[in-house]
Amino acid sequence: MRLFNNRKETKIELPEGSKCCRCGKKIKGSEFAYIDGKIYCVNCYQAKRDWEFLEFHALIDD
Repeated sequence: MRLFNNRKETKIELPEGSKCCRCGKKIKGSEFAYIDGKIYCVNCYQAKRDWEFLEFHALIDD
């Protein structure tokens, strides 16, 4: 019985020549993140996530 595991996995296929919106690196295969309508490579996604985490903690400290 699956009460809490009702996730639907969606697969996004990118067109040829897709690039990261931040660094401009070509996206290869499934190594990307799609956030707020923008495509990020793995490195830029991790940097963005870390920066947003720091911003969040700065807001809490105020």
